[in-house]
Amino acid sequence: MSFKNRVARKLYMKREAIVAASRAALVSHEVKVESSLETSSSLKPAGENTETFRYTAPHPGLATRRPALKQAKTSRGHSIFRGIILWHESLLELRISYLLQTWKSVREIHSQYPRVTYVDADGRTRTHTFDYYVVFEDGRRLAIAVKMNRKRASMLDMLTRIENDGISHKGGRPLADETRLMTEKDGTVASFH
Repeated sequence: MSFKNRVARKLYMKREAIVAASRAALVSHEVKVESSLETSSSLKPAGENTETFRYTAPHPGLATRRPALKQAKTSRGHSIFRGIILWHESLLELRISYLLQTWKSVREIHSQYPRVTYVDADGRTRTHTFDYYVVFEDGRRLAIAVKMNRKRASMLDMLTRIENDGISHKGGRPLADETRLMTEKDGTVASFH
């Protein structure tokens, strides 16, 4: 695997070492639990399912792209919601991510999805990747773009064009039911804290 710089290689190697160590610890813990369950099966409460507490590693979900780990001018990172990694490329995206995680009846949140096509004012076909994709318990799907409020007019124009084209990629099936723009007025510092 080729890397553009040493920092990326070092972070990748560190992450791989941590994953390998956690897998080894998980396997040794499973062996200990199985052996202790065999010896003390009479102490086990009726109806307890040992599979309920199995660890599963977080995954990127439906993300169509993975943001770079570091950049000098922005705050990058991730959070985890129900086993899905939510990438953020700015502090505003992090605040919005935490706000989305507090909404009621949210089943899934994905970051960097969906990627849709639309026709701009000049008649050119463009693509846009939404920052967050929320699936509610009732099946509604919401694609969320996160931008600063000063870009509101151009973003609302783009979102209108995307909705007119059916919120799809290259004329395929609709990927979301509606779109929404969230700015720093939605994800305030107070709501984050």
